[in-house]
Amino acid sequence: MQPAVRDNFAQEVTLDMAALLSIMWQKKFRIVFLTAAIFAVGSLHILQLPKVYVATSTIMLGDSGQNLSLPTSVSALTGKSDGKLDTYLEFIRSRQFLLNVVRELELTHYDELLPEKPLPAQVSAQEHVVSVLANKLKLSRVGDTHLVKVTFESYSPQLAAKVANHIGPAFFAFHTSMSRERAGETSQWLNDQLVDLQTRLDNAEKALQSYLSDNQIIDLKSQIELASTEIAALMREKLAAEKRIAEVQDTVIQIREVRDNTEQLMGVSWLLQNPMLADIRNRINQQQQVIAELSNRYKYKHPKYVAAKTNLQTMQNEQDALIEKLIAGIEQQYVNALRRLEELEEQIGEARAQHSSLGRHELTLGKLRREVESTQKMYEVFLSRLQETELMKDLGSTENFVVVDTAAVPNFPSKPRVALLMAVLLVVAGGFSAGLWIALHAISDKQTRLRRLLKRLEVPILAEIPKLSGVRKGVRAVVSKGQHDYVFSEAMRSLRTRVMVKSGDDENRILAVTGITQGHGKSSVAISLANSFSKLGKSMLMDVDLRSPSVGDAYQLETEHPGLTDLLDKKASFGRCVHKDPESRLSVMPSGHKPADPLAYLSRSRLNSIVAKLGILYERLIMEAPAVNAYSDMLILSKMVDGIVLVCDADKTDTDDVLEAVQRLRESNAPLLGVVLNKVKSVRGSLPYRRRWFRRSGSRSA
Repeated sequence: MQPAVRDNFAQEVTLDMAALLSIMWQKKFRIVFLTAAIFAVGSLHILQLPKVYVATSTIMLGDSGQNLSLPTSVSALTGKSDGKLDTYLEFIRSRQFLLNVVRELELTHYDELLPEKPLPAQVSAQEHVVSVLANKLKLSRVGDTHLVKVTFESYSPQLAAKVANHIGPAFFAFHTSMSRERAGETSQWLNDQLVDLQTRLDNAEKALQSYLSDNQIIDLKSQIELASTEIAALMREKLAAEKRIAEVQDTVIQIREVRDNTEQLMGVSWLLQNPMLADIRNRINQQQQVIAELSNRYKYKHPKYVAAKTNLQTMQNEQDALIEKLIAGIEQQYVNALRRLEELEEQIGEARAQHSSLGRHELTLGKLRREVESTQKMYEVFLSRLQETELMKDLGSTENFVVVDTAAVPNFPSKPRVALLMAVLLVVAGGFSAGLWIALHAISDKQTRLRRLLKRLEVPILAEIPKLSGVRKGVRAVVSKGQHDYVFSEAMRSLRTRVMVKSGDDENRILAVTGITQGHGKSSVAISLANSFSKLGKSMLMDVDLRSPSVGDAYQLETEHPGLTDLLDKKASFGRCVHKDPESRLSVMPSGHKPADPLAYLSRSRLNSIVAKLGILYERLIMEAPAVNAYSDMLILSKMVDGIVLVCDADKTDTDDVLEAVQRLRESNAPLLGVVLNKVKSVRGSLPYRRRWFRRSGSRSA
C-alpha cells in the first residue's frame, strides 16, 4: 500500500476515535435509558442488602511492665518475650477458645450464625457457629503497643457489642485457669523430677566414697606429683648411666681387640692416661737405658748386667700386673653400669605404671565428682523452679490484662455503604452503557468503515448483495435461492448495469469476477452475474479458478467433463468443453482437470487468444478468477480482461485486506471497475449512500 494512502487511512481512524463523543451524543437517550435501568436494578439490590453493625472494644494484653517485678527466673518461666502478644492473638483465634465463647454466650440460639442448609451428620451446630464466629471476629494490634482492638460484625447491634465486650474478659479468665492448671501440672512434674534427682545424687555420692575407700586414696594429687618427681629423677640418673656406659664401652672394645699384645695395649688412650702405669713405663724406659749402657761395658754375665736385667724384668711384670688389674677394673665398671641401667629401666617402668594407675584413678574420680556436682546443680535448679511455680500458683497470672475500652451498641450500620455503592454503581452503569453502545456501533458500522475506505481509495461500490438467510452451504444453493429473492435479483441487475459501461462509451465485454480472499462469495456473484447477462444476450461463464473450481459443481457437471485446461492442452474440442444452459443463452466452460501448476496454464499465450476470440463471439464473457490476496493468478488474467469486479464479504473483510487487494491490482495496472459488498445484512439502510455514490460517480464520468 502506498504511504500516502496509509497515512490518510490512519488519519481517518484517528478522526473516528475522536468522534466517540459525537457517537455518544447520538446514542445519548439509549445510554441514559440503559444506565437508568442498570442503576435502578442495582439500587434495589443494594437497598435489599442486609445491614451489618460493627462493635469494637479495646483490651491490653501483657505489658505487665516491672510493677509486679518477680525474680528473673520467674519471668523466664512465664515466657516473657516480644512474640508473646502474637501468641495471645493466635490463642484468641483458636477454635478451643472460640468454642468456649460460643458456649458461654449461647450463640447457637442466634439465627444469623446458624447454617441456612442442614449440616452433614459429622458437623455439629457449635462447630459451624465457631467457624462463622472466626470469620466475623477481627483482631488488630494498635501500633507497637500491647493494645488490641476486638471487632465483631453482626446483623444485630446488640449481638455485635455483646461479643466484642465478652472476648477480653473471657480470654482473661480462660488464660488464668489455663495458667493455674499448667502451673499445677508443672509442680507435680517438678516434684517427680526432684525425687528422681535425690536418688541419683545419693547414688553418685555413695559411688564416689566407695571408690576412695576401695583404692585407699587420700591425697591423689600429692601422690601423682610425687610419682612424677620420682620418674623425673630416675630419668636423669638413666641419662647419666647411659653416658657413662657410652664412655667406658669404647675403651672396653679397644682393650678387647688388643688384649694379647702388650705393646698395642699401651697404645690405648685410657691406659696411657693412668698415672701409675705411666710411672712404671718411665722407670722401664730408664732401666732399658741403663742396661744399654752396661752392655757396652760388661758382658751379659756380669753381675751388674744381670742385676739390671733382673730389675727390668721385675718392672715389666709389675707393669703387666697393673695392666691386668686396670683392665679387670674397667671391665667390672662396664658390667656394673649395664646392670645399673637395667635397674633404672625397671624402676622407671614401675614408676610409670604407678603414675598411670594414679591417672586412671584421677579420671574416674573426676567423672564421679562431676556426676555428683551436675546432679547437685540440677537438683538445686529444679528445687528453685518448684518454689517459683508454687509462688506462681499463689499469685496467679502476672500479666497485666485490662479492658481499656468497652464496645458500645452501634446505632448505624457500617455495611453496606449505600452512598458509596450508589455512586460506584452509577459510574459503572454509565461506563458500561456507553461502552456497550459504542461497541455495538463499532460492530454494526463495519460496512460504513469499508465504504469510507473505498471512497478514500476512489474505488466505487458497484453493488451491495444481501445476505440470504436459511441457505445451505454451497454455491448452487446460493444461486438457486438468489434467483427467487427479489432484493438479491435487484442487486444483481444493478451490478449488471454498472459494469456494462465504464468511463467513455466502451463496453466491458470481458469481465473477471474475483475476491479479496477465499470464501467471500465470488463464485455465486460470478454465476448470478452471468445469468443476468444471459437474459440480455449471448453470454459465457468461464471458470478460470484452476485451484478451487466451483462452476462445474454449481451446474452439476460431471467431474470428468472437459473444460478450460483440456482446451489449452488440446485434449478436447471447444464444443466438448462448453456446456449450454437449456434455460438461457448462457454457455458454461468449467475449469477441467486440476493442473499441477495453475499459473503456468494461465500464462500461456493460447489462453489469451482463446479469451480474445470468445470476447468477439459472445456479447459478454464472465470469468471467475482466483482471489487477489491468495494467489498471483489474477494479476496475469488482468491483462486479458476489460474490467475486474472485486467481491468483498461485508462482515468478514478487514480494511487491511481491502487495501492490499486494491494496491496489488493498481500496481499491475488492472482495470478495476469497483467493489461488490457481498452478504450485506441490511441493504435498504445502505441504499441512500449507494445512490449518492452512484450520482457522484456519474457526474465525474460526465
